[in-house]
Amino acid sequence: GRIVCGCITTEMNPEAPDCVLIGDKPRLVARAEKMAGQGGAIPIFVKRGINQWEYRGIYDFVRLSNNPRDFRQLAQEAGRNDIVAAIYFRRSGHA
Repeated sequence: GRIVCGCITTEMNPEAPDCVLIGDKPRLVARAEKMAGQGGAIPIFVKRGINQWEYRGIYDFVRLSNNPRDFRQLAQEAGRNDIVAAIYFRRSGHA
């Protein structure tokens, strides 16, 4: 029942892994809220190609924002109009 890692595409999230844009699908919103509820650190992987994932390190959850002022510009840069929230991470001091 815990989120154990993040697998993110930079195509949909140009500032990943520092900021992950959350689309308006209920499943995505629920996962974002779960991450916010559990907090802590998770390993993050960024997609580089079909079945190709690059380990980027351990990242600490910083916050979940539902305020469009926080992510409007990033959503526009990504060409996305479905964004309802954003999760912010910070690289952890862990290996």
